[in-house]
Amino acid sequence: MGRHGDIAPDRARKEAARIIARIKAGLPPVEPEPEAPPTVADLAERYQREHVAMHCKPNTVKHYGLMLKKHIVPRLGGLKVAEVERRDILKFQYQLSDMPTVANRCVDILVKMFKQVHDFRLAAALS
Repeated sequence: MGRHGDIAPDRARKEAARIIARIKAGLPPVEPEPEAPPTVADLAERYQREHVAMHCKPNTVKHYGLMLKKHIVPRLGGLKVAEVERRDILKFQYQLSDMPTVANRCVDILVKMFKQVHDFRLAAALS
């Protein structure tokens, strides 16, 4: 609510009544902060932690980590996952056209990462 003197007593009473009403209704005393939409960097970290580290061989883990750290996250990491479009991936692939093998491997990793998003959403919808 606040320190004494920071807000008027009437406002403090109203805020206290609101908090008490929320608690009686079984809600948390204060509205939780809305979560920021996940970015490609967030997805990359989750993909590495929850899929690659658990299902891949050590060399693959190392290789994926390098591709994510060196190419994918620096170029696409700031984009929100929900806003990534095919043209973003094609532009990314074109930026790596001087290294076609790297470009194709990075796109393969991106496809797998976004498939995981689809699988997570499907699992959440089914439960």
